[in-house]
Amino acid sequence: MIFVKTHIQIVKNILLKESHFKPNIAQLNIIKKIIILINKNSPNLMLKNFFYEKKSGIYLYGPAGRGKSVIMKAFNRIQANKDSSLFHFNELMFKLQKIDFSNESKLLDELKKNKIFFSNQKLIFVDELEINNIADVILLKKFINIAKKIKIMILFTSNFSPENLYFNNHHKKQIIEFIEIIKNKFEIIKLNTRSDYRIKNSSLSDFLFENTKETNNNEMNILKKKIINNKSGIEKKIERPGHTFSLKKFYGDLLECDFNLICGTNLNFKDYLFLLDSINFLFIKNVPMLKKEINDKIKRFIYLIDAVYERKKILSISTLVKFDKIYLKSHNNLDFKRTYSRLNEILSKKYIIDNSPKQHKFLHLDD
Repeated sequence: MIFVKTHIQIVKNILLKESHFKPNIAQLNIIKKIIILINKNSPNLMLKNFFYEKKSGIYLYGPAGRGKSVIMKAFNRIQANKDSSLFHFNELMFKLQKIDFSNESKLLDELKKNKIFFSNQKLIFVDELEINNIADVILLKKFINIAKKIKIMILFTSNFSPENLYFNNHHKKQIIEFIEIIKNKFEIIKLNTRSDYRIKNSSLSDFLFENTKETNNNEMNILKKKIINNKSGIEKKIERPGHTFSLKKFYGDLLECDFNLICGTNLNFKDYLFLLDSINFLFIKNVPMLKKEINDKIKRFIYLIDAVYERKKILSISTLVKFDKIYLKSHNNLDFKRTYSRLNEILSKKYIIDNSPKQHKFLHLDD
């Protein structure tokens, strides 16, 4: 019991120090469960847990903005990358697509070469599991099998219960099999807390410009000039293995672009990560109401906001409608809850103050 209490306090300290996040009772109960389950599944405790059937991992789910991601990051931080790693789901899938799973003799070397697994690893955290196609299901089954084989515990977070992960009548049998793997091989934990901490704690900053195109863009230009001083915009090439693309209007560490360009170009989550690694500020103009007619652009916008959140970059957007009307469920069939929740945090005064680069700390959000 002392072990559990000590580790709960360590997680709380990391959450407060690094994410300014104070867990509530429901979140503390989740933290306690995860500590106990990791301890039960530890290879060092095989004799102690002789009668406990070891699981492949933990599946933590609940609505967006309930603290799943920050809790997982805190657990990964405890391990200090010595025996654990953490991936956003899209980043992991990008890496898994490169692996030849048919060659078992070289499979582990391939996984290590692509920095998915490493020697003496015990845990892998996969954040924001969200299946979009049957190929994801096939890759995940193989990934779970190899992790189990080499005794690496997987901890997934998702906004969806296992039953609601993916619907596709054409591949019903494979999907049911995958869901059964999750339900039988993983400890399923639901995070029950009512409020979205991002929206609850959000005080939107002057980096959000909403509802009027001309006024919005003029005001955004004033903010941009505060950051870039007299820098001129240039075109820049972004290169990553397998893809090269160019964008205009780079002003030092700031990129300005139109929604239709950044979300209408054929870019994926990995492209956005590489792009964001070259800047500190991203200004997106003219975000429209997100209707199903532009679903491809909405999906890229979701990936882009996930990437901004992962890299802790500063975002400014101008919208053509009121911010709280940017996405209406009646006009669409995509799940936008996580993205809207994250936008509330990213555009908050607190987030911008906490994550602004040192050279820009002079910015006053209420000027």
